[in-house]
Parts: sequence; C-alpha cells; structure tokens
Amino acid sequence: MSTDSISSRADIWYDATRPEVSIVILNWNKAQLTINCVKSLMEHTHGARYEIIVVDNGSRAEEYALLCAFEGPHRVLRLAVNRFFGEGNNLGSEMAKGEFVVFMNNDVTVNPDWLGPLIEIFRVEPLCGAAGPKFVYPHGVLQEAGALLDEQGDAVQIGKFQDPSDPRFNRMRVVDYVSAACVAMRKKVFDRVLGFDFIYEPAYYEDVDLCLKVGALGLKTFYVPQSCIVHHENATTGDPSNGLDLSGLVALNRAKLVDRWAHFLRTGRHLEATPSATAPNLTAAEDTRLSAAIYTARRIDNGEASRFLFSIVFALHALGYRISIVTPERISPLRINQVGEALGFPIPPLQLLPAAQMHSPVEVLVTLDGASEQTEVIRRLARKCYRFVDSVADMSFVDNSERLIVSASRALAMFVDEIDIEAGAARVHVIKPAVIPGRFTVERSRMTIISAGPFTDDAASSHHSFMIEAFRSLVKRGYHAELHFVGSMPPDSASRRYFAECRALAADLPVHFHLDSPQAIRRAVLEGASIYWHAGEDSRFGLNVIEAMSSGAIPIVRRDTLNSPDVAAGVNGFSFSTEAELCGLSEQLFNASDDAIAQLRTEARAEADRHSMQAFTQAWQALLA
Repeated sequence: MSTDSISSRADIWYDATRPEVSIVILNWNKAQLTINCVKSLMEHTHGARYEIIVVDNGSRAEEYALLCAFEGPHRVLRLAVNRFFGEGNNLGSEMAKGEFVVFMNNDVTVNPDWLGPLIEIFRVEPLCGAAGPKFVYPHGVLQEAGALLDEQGDAVQIGKFQDPSDPRFNRMRVVDYVSAACVAMRKKVFDRVLGFDFIYEPAYYEDVDLCLKVGALGLKTFYVPQSCIVHHENATTGDPSNGLDLSGLVALNRAKLVDRWAHFLRTGRHLEATPSATAPNLTAAEDTRLSAAIYTARRIDNGEASRFLFSIVFALHALGYRISIVTPERISPLRINQVGEALGFPIPPLQLLPAAQMHSPVEVLVTLDGASEQTEVIRRLARKCYRFVDSVADMSFVDNSERLIVSASRALAMFVDEIDIEAGAARVHVIKPAVIPGRFTVERSRMTIISAGPFTDDAASSHHSFMIEAFRSLVKRGYHAELHFVGSMPPDSASRRYFAECRALAADLPVHFHLDSPQAIRRAVLEGASIYWHAGEDSRFGLNVIEAMSSGAIPIVRRDTLNSPDVAAGVNGFSFSTEAELCGLSEQLFNASDDAIAQLRTEARAEADRHSMQAFTQAWQALLA
C-alpha cells in the first residue's frame, strides 16, 4: 500500500483534537524503527479515534532530525536527555487527550484490527484495569499470551515459542501482567496508580509493578488474543551503540518487586483492594499569593535530597506561598507524587517547571545546588534569593548578590562565618532540617543495627564496605547481631556495581539490604533497630540520622561529619573515627543496662523532636520576614 493510501486511511480515524485513545511511543536513537511503527499504526488502526504521541528520549541530533522529517500524523515531545522507559512514558502520558492510553514500544508493528478488541474489553468487563494483546515474533512464533509470576518474582510468559494459533492461547484470560511493549488502560487509572515507578529505572519490571498496582485497586489485567502485534524485542536496549549498560538490572529489579509485592506473590491476593495513593492536583490555580520557586538539579527520588526539597515545599506552602519546583529538565507530576508517597510527604498543589520555561518573577527563590548558567538566569527573576550550602566547596560560588545562604549544619555555618569576616559575603542562617517522626517503640532488638544512605561509591556515600568489615569484627567476637542497610540507588551502572560489591562482601554475614523499599518497610526496619551507624564523610542534610533518632535508635556517627545533627557523646549518641572505636561503642551499647539504653533513646528522640515540620516552618517564617 502506498504512503498516500496509508495517510488517507489514517485521516479517517486519526484525531489529535478529540481522540478516544492516545498511543504513546518512546524513541531513543531509533528513528527509522519508530517511523515504521507509526506507519503500521496509520495503516491498521481503525474503529476508534486515536492520536500518536512520540516521546524522543534524548536521541542524538541526527536521529531526532530524521524523526522530525517524517510527516505522518503524530505529535513529538522532545526530551533533552534520556529519562528512561518509565519516566519517558509518564511524560508522554501528560500529553494524552484520550480516555484510554496505549503504551507501545517502537519495535512493534501492529496487525489489522489490533486496537478494537483491546479497547472493547474495558466495555464488556467492568473490572478490567489493563489489557494486552498477543505478542508474536517477526518469524511468526508466539512470544507472549500474557504472563504470570512465581513467588520469587520470576515472570513466566505464557506460550513462549509456541504456535500462536493453538486454541490454548486464543481465549481471553486474566493474567498477572502484560508487557508494556503494548499495554492499554484508562488514563485515569494510570494516573491513579501514579504511572510507571521511578525505582525500576532505567528499565525492567516497571510494567509488572504497574499491573500489580492496578490489581491493588481491585481491577484485573486481561490478555486479549483477538488483538495481535509483532514485537521485535530489545531492538533499542540491545543495541550496543546506545551505550546503555543494563547488566545486573533484571535480578536487582526483581528483588525490588519482591520486596514490594511479597504478599501478592505468595498468596495471589492483594492485601487490600484500595489504592495506596491518589494523585493530588499538581497545577496551582492562578491566585494572588506570593510565589516561591525551589530549584534543584539533583535526581528526585526517595533519598535525603528529595526529603529536604519536599520539606521546603511543605513549609513555604504552609506560609501561604504559591510553589514551583524548577528543574534542569522536565519531570512528570506522577514522579513527584510517587516520591511524595514513598517519603510520606503530602504534596500540596504546585507547578513543575523546566528552568528554560521559568520567565515570571518570583518573590522567593531557593536553590539547592551550586551556581550554574541556569541558576544565574533564574536568580534575576527573584526578589529574594536563598542558597542552600552543604559543603565548603559550595562557598566558591557565593557572591554578595545573594542575600542569604541557608545551611543545615551549625559547624559548617561557623566555618563559613569565619570566611565571611574577610569576604563580606552573605550571612549564614542555620535551619534545622525537618523529619516526619518515627514511631518511638521500646521493644526492639538490642543487637539490630541500621544504616541509611544512597548506594553510590563517592565521598558522600555511607561507606557500606567500612561498616560491613566493622560488623564482621563484631560477629567474630560472638555477637549475634544484624545489620540492615536502607537506601536508594541511582540508575547508573557504576552504582549497581558498587551495590553488587557490597552485597558480595556481606554474603556470609547477617546483613540485609533494603533497596528503594516502600515507606512501610523502611519504617519497620527503623522501629526494630537499636543502633544507627553513619560512617559517611558527609551526610548532606543529616536527615537519615535524625529520622533514626526520632524512632529511638541510638546514633554512632563519624566524628566531624558535615551536616550531622547535634549528637552529644554519651548523652544522645556517640561519635567515632576508627573501626575499632565504632566496634567498641557498639559493644558498649550491646552490654549496657536497660536504664542506660532507655535514657540514651529518650535523649535521641528529644533531639529529633527539635527537627519537627512545625519548627522548620517557623524558622522559614522568621527568615522570610
């Protein structure tokens, strides 16, 4: 069929104004593959008004130019960097106008009448929450007729490498999940479950998690054999020219899935048929309140930096400001809500702005990172500028045009004040970071140790290997202790290798890793631990230590750590410099009297109480007055 004939047929059903179905396709350095996918959609999609949204996920310039040269009906969202599978699709879904959204890989070509059955199932099955087609390999062998999960989170693709005409694979059925290479759902359901989750970045298992979240609403995932598509599989991720290292990811993300969905995998039933969260409105209505913008270039995840970001959002909103979060590149409202849920922060109405789109003046600007071209531009739009400083290195960027610098560390503030006497730079204001208090439990294991921090091999990390070796010394001395690591991990391969090295180092020890765990699991670990170790050279914001203290864990922190809370030796915790000191102090706590432990825990909680959201908000109120 000629291109003109295809376009003519597509014109009948393509409707970018009032579509019933929005088809979202990711492109990353595979423009011709994407064009072929769009052409097949134009030829074979009918029976429902549809639109096509192509998300270019930071492709090379020549690939993006090729995509733009294609004149078929579609809209393109250009992202400057690769936001990976989940966030790329989340951003694409923002543009969707249809009642239904279909996420489709660009290495898919569709067969005639593929869309109708996939949408009709929602009309005839009121409990349908997600639907997927029959997947066939290019050579005609069945790839997947839906998928099931075992207790270990391993996926079983039904009918793989079988005959697709076999009657066993040609009846509609409820399955555990369907591949996001082609999955349909109502957009309101996708938004309600907060889309694809950031913890699986850069790829794998986010589609499994999505279908399980739909199941937690009391809805079901259906395999629809009347809809059939051809899937080339791994055409983008398997291309070495893209330089994407996915080694170790399948096992890692499977472990995250098991951590989150252990009950379902064990029983086949969800704990409750209600959503864990609903997406609040992230678009602030026009009003007369003063505006405040918070700029961050850091990855927004469930780590300390994001907790500090959201605590500022919460405080400024409570003080009556209209809030914008400003980032170097676009982020999705779904991601903001996912992180808010993971951290236990209620997200108020706010705006999300890429820095390049910030044009309106604001009353207050808070920047959480050092100077850059972007921060220099947006600073000119603010009447009051506040720079958060968390290291001495940040001071090299300070000038007198910034009115104030905000620091969470009194020790750092005192150091900077000494510089300011000569430099005449802005005065440092200390604002204690805020935490959501943990449950203060008395009954906990005396010999359970916890440490929280990102799994990154840099100077600001928690130095897991150091703590593992210290813990090994305690075990050799006969102590039946446990060590729990809680933390997030960036999506880069270097962090994965570091995590694998730490896990291998601890393989023969009672050491447990909780990676990107849900808030409930994180809280449970905190509430069961008696001792908190912090061995990093820099705690950034000190929030992990404070959070542990709020639940009653006694902190032992590296001496002279920047941004650490006020740990008073022998009063509410201890400090150390060497492995021998860390082990000796831990032994001291193992063997201390119940009264001594109770007193230390009470004092630790008292210090943590000084880091309440109320105190944090009042400090900002005084600062902004």
